[in-house]
Amino acid sequence: MSVLATDYSVVVSRAAVVRGYPGGAARFERDAAADRFCSDGLVMRVGFDEFEQAAAFVQRLSEKGLRAEAAGTAADCVIVHEHRGPLTPCLWLEFGRNRHGEPLCWHAAARRGRLTRPQRGEGLSAAATTPVRPYGLRRLRGAAGALCYSSSTHAFDSKQSPGSAG
Repeated sequence: MSVLATDYSVVVSRAAVVRGYPGGAARFERDAAADRFCSDGLVMRVGFDEFEQAAAFVQRLSEKGLRAEAAGTAADCVIVHEHRGPLTPCLWLEFGRNRHGEPLCWHAAARRGRLTRPQRGEGLSAAATTPVRPYGLRRLRGAAGALCYSSSTHAFDSKQSPGSAG
C-alpha cells in the first residue's frame, strides 16, 4: 500500500505514532485534518498546501513526543514534497509516482501497492492533471479555464515560457 503525497505531506511512521503519540493512532487520526489524512496501515499522511503549514504541524508533533530528525535523517516523521520527495533523508520511506504520475509514498519495508487517498477533500492529484508549476510563480485561472502563471512582474499562460512573457 502507499499514500498520496501531493503538495507538502507530513508522513509519519504508524509504529512511531502508536509508541509515542498521546492517544496513539486513533488520536492522531482525530487530530489530523480529516480531508487531508490517509493511512496505508504502515505510514500515516497529512497533506498541506504550503511548506510553512507542514513545518508547523511537524513542530506540534515534536511537542507531543514524536521526533522529526535524529543524526541527520528523519526519525518518526518527515515532510515530503510532491516533486522532490522527502526533504530530509529518510531510511524508512520510499517515494515515487504511479503510472498516472501521482506522487506517492510507502514504507520501505513494504511493497508500493495500491494508492490510499484521503476520504474526502483532495480527491485526484493535481499532479496527474496539470503541468508542473514553474518555481516561484503563482498559478491563476485564465480565460476559458486556461492555466496561467503570475510572478510579481509578469503573467503568462502555460503555453509560454517565463522568458517569453512580455
